[in-house]
Amino acid sequence: MKTISHVKIFLTVFLLMFVMSGFNSVQAATVSVTSPNGGELWTAGTTNTITWTSDVTTKLKIVLLKNGVQYSVIAAFVTNTGSFNWIIPAAIINGTNYSVKIYSCINTTITDESDANFTISGGSGSTLAVVSPNGGETYTAGTTNTITWTSDVIGNVRILLMKNGIQKALIASAAPNTGSFAWLIPAGMLAGTDYTVKVISISNPTISDLSNATFSIIAGGGTMVTLTSPNGGEIWTAGTTNLITWNSDVTGNLRIVLLKNGIQYSVIAGFLPNTGSYSWTLPATIINGTDYSVKISSCINTTISDISDSTFSITGGSGSTLAVVSPNGGETYTVGTTNTITWTSDIVGNVRILLLKNGVQRCLIASSAANSGSFDWMIPSCVLAGTDYAVKIVSVSNPSIFDISDLTFSIILSGAKSAIANEELSNSELTIYPNPAIDYLTIASNSAIGHIMVFNSLGQIVLNSNTQTNQFQLNINDLTQGIYYVRIDNEGTTTTRKILKQ
Repeated sequence: MKTISHVKIFLTVFLLMFVMSGFNSVQAATVSVTSPNGGELWTAGTTNTITWTSDVTTKLKIVLLKNGVQYSVIAAFVTNTGSFNWIIPAAIINGTNYSVKIYSCINTTITDESDANFTISGGSGSTLAVVSPNGGETYTAGTTNTITWTSDVIGNVRILLMKNGIQKALIASAAPNTGSFAWLIPAGMLAGTDYTVKVISISNPTISDLSNATFSIIAGGGTMVTLTSPNGGEIWTAGTTNLITWNSDVTGNLRIVLLKNGIQYSVIAGFLPNTGSYSWTLPATIINGTDYSVKISSCINTTISDISDSTFSITGGSGSTLAVVSPNGGETYTVGTTNTITWTSDIVGNVRILLLKNGVQRCLIASSAANSGSFDWMIPSCVLAGTDYAVKIVSVSNPSIFDISDLTFSIILSGAKSAIANEELSNSELTIYPNPAIDYLTIASNSAIGHIMVFNSLGQIVLNSNTQTNQFQLNINDLTQGIYYVRIDNEGTTTTRKILKQ
């Protein structure tokens, strides 16, 4: 029993010595920062070498401290080479209270920090102060006032308007950091005595300043505005420049609108300085009329306004009439032939021509045809026969001006081999399968297949291919579900088939 006891004692002592030896070897590992170690002056945007001594075998982490608190991670997992080249960010905040801390990534108790603080200069700065408005000022809605500040930060600033300490409006999202900004106070800004301005560094939003005290915004003054021209009887010409004049004692900007028959037609100027006159260039496409007038009003108080005493005229504009001449009802056109669409008009600018079937747009004949009064239209083979067709002609510049055939006209087929009818057209030498189809359509023929076109139900070409083989596989995977027409030209013969895309 004594022998066993002696053995246990020996083993226990041996194990304790082994563990303590290993523990002491781990504890013996050290790291020591040698630079920056206190007193250095480093510049933002430059490269500087951080150095240390260490006997650890693991990776190290290097962090930057500011006033003893972690500011940023310099290197998260760096090899223990004894040095690291650090490019100091150009936007870093200037300061004299920086230090560096290095520690083992495996055992964070193995660490060291700069013995004293070092300085970083030439960075984004750290100070920003609002100079005006800084309390007690009174600004008027609709007027321009200068916001000023001092700052050593680098980069643009954001300027906010606060009301009772809560953001009311964004004055500038990224103003140049010049120390001043011309602020046009919106004419509709609410009056109040509890406004302040906040200026913020964009590169470092923690750097900001607020007016020390509140300032006031008051509504613009004045009680009258009187329009002097055009005031009735004038004749102005589209495309020319004419002077609108008025008298007014209001503070802030004005709004000028053009009325036609007493209803607003367009905005001439939405936010105009109250200078007493405005040079207005009339649009060349404006509609001719004798029932125009001008209304001018205060942007701050819209009840302060005036309208031309009588109407004036605008001539030489885009006109206001457009009339379809043909087809205008009862005509019969044939698929594949060319027919002339005609119209009369005093408008300026191109026209859009549409084909209607039973009052619904069937296809676009011309998206922007010259307004010459006629257009030669070749009726495509994809158009179905019918007696309920009409043509619609629309002004491109003013879509509210248009005309439609007074009555319907007819379109008939020209023959079994050149038109699309409601039933399949036969050709014993041609096979198209599968039908219905999902992704591919196989076209086979005893003779060489030439040109293949696929039309949608509106007569628009959606696929167009050329081949000189007896069998061709057409990819229709991108087409939407519905009915389509396939036209095939092979050795002088044209065949059209209706297919269903699933």
